[in-house]
Amino acid sequence: MKKNNFSSERGSGLAAFLFVLVVIGLAIGAFMMAQQFLGSARTKGTIAQIEGYKTAVIGFKQLYNALPGDMYNVEKRVPGCKDKETGASLCEEGDGNGFIGETKGNLMELDQTLEGFPYSETLQFWRHLLAADMIGGFETLSEDLDIAWERSHPLSKLGVGGYHVLFMRNVPEGYSASGHFLRLQTFVSGPPVLGEGENVASYAEAIELEKKMDNGNLRSGNIIAVGPSCINEEEGSSLFPPKNCVLFFNLFK
Repeated sequence: MKKNNFSSERGSGLAAFLFVLVVIGLAIGAFMMAQQFLGSARTKGTIAQIEGYKTAVIGFKQLYNALPGDMYNVEKRVPGCKDKETGASLCEEGDGNGFIGETKGNLMELDQTLEGFPYSETLQFWRHLLAADMIGGFETLSEDLDIAWERSHPLSKLGVGGYHVLFMRNVPEGYSASGHFLRLQTFVSGPPVLGEGENVASYAEAIELEKKMDNGNLRSGNIIAVGPSCINEEEGSSLFPPKNCVLFFNLFK
């Protein structure tokens, strides 16, 4: 009799253990599905955001025959660059040379929040577009230029960091890219962070954007990804892939 009770208890314990495993499996599956759903939503939001900025820049260029940020005599040409009540200037002009910001630096080293030419053009890029009513997502333009997400630069729909604009000519060995790009980075001030896991996107997120928007190669074309261990398929397939990539999006392609 005792033997039967012992066998029964063992059977009940095994059933309970298997039940717990099933519940854990379902929970992990639900979590992964939720992560995929959120990831897909973030990707779609990022694509829409990038395309919106591209459209805004092209529209600005067609309307004013100048690039935002680089535009000369902007106060007289863009009505939103002056406060209607006080007459105070809300924008600074560029030098009109056809480039936004510095043109000689390395894409990963350029600090796009420095004052004075040519760096100020990269700050004014967003203010010119905002004054021309071609983008949103910012607080109202004011005389103060606070360097902060949603004040001086837009936040990313990817869930981390936001955007800077720059002209890229010097790229790391093995990469091929040049022109005006949006740089998606973690912090609003300074150049991108180069520490592993401290950037804006994992390999999986980067390659998903790449496949939907470009040629499938993260080292060339209209989207490139740079960073420590960024292009690493094994890390990209893990449950919690590290965010090792800084992303660059060509503004005119």
